[in-house]
Amino acid sequence: MKKTLFLIVLLIGLLLITACSEKDDNNSPVTSNPPVMSAIPAHVLTVPDETTQYDPTLLEDIQYNDATTQALPLTYFVTKEITDQIVLASSSDTTMTQKLFAYHLIGKDGYSPRNKPLNDLTWDQLKSGYLLPSVDYQTYFPSDAIPKAYDVDTISTIKFYRAITVVKPDGEKVLWEISMLDTVTVNNHDGNPETAYNLKDLISSYITTTPANYSYVFKDNSTDGYSQTYTWEEIQDGKWLKYSQKTIFPSFTDMPNSKKKYKKLMEIHVVQLENVK
Repeated sequence: MKKTLFLIVLLIGLLLITACSEKDDNNSPVTSNPPVMSAIPAHVLTVPDETTQYDPTLLEDIQYNDATTQALPLTYFVTKEITDQIVLASSSDTTMTQKLFAYHLIGKDGYSPRNKPLNDLTWDQLKSGYLLPSVDYQTYFPSDAIPKAYDVDTISTIKFYRAITVVKPDGEKVLWEISMLDTVTVNNHDGNPETAYNLKDLISSYITTTPANYSYVFKDNSTDGYSQTYTWEEIQDGKWLKYSQKTIFPSFTDMPNSKKKYKKLMEIHVVQLENVK
């Protein structure tokens, strides 16, 4: 009996070691849950209070509760000038750098859609919204695709978070606010120490449990769809430099700068390798 019990325990131990070894080979973070929202914004915008009078030329007439109501587009507050400064965009950059962020709306009473809980808004969602100065000074999103929980009464604050969307093989879009990731310190492209995030942490087991079976297509916010493709080996080595706002791959010294110094990363598309089924 004791011998049988010993063999059973030994077999379980061997299975656990094998499982751990396979996990280490993949080197993918173990969390199988969707990413949580960050508590560290890149920018905090204070919305003028409810006594503010806006220039009538800024207001639009929209339909709200079967009545015509004057509304101020939320794009009035979330300007390209703000996001250009955060991502170090040059004065000649014409891309919509607002696309590189997620947006957290907070009411004067502390209410937030995160309380529901809901993710922060992408730029494509936020730009469809309005402030209704005469209706509880609330935000309003006409699209039925955006839950009413985003209609925040007496809006007071909009927090900006640098975000990267990972598109899973099945098409699901997973929003990562990168300041919620653990940080490391690496030498940047000038040889100076800089805080960075591991790119591999964006490919958690919620994205895939077999990361080596995929390639990773980086896309930026430009209209021409500029992209670069990376292997899992490269992703494991890669970092996102927090202040330089670009990638670095320390072990891949021969990598072209167009890949090594990828800027304005907006999306990572996870693509099945052709020789893997």
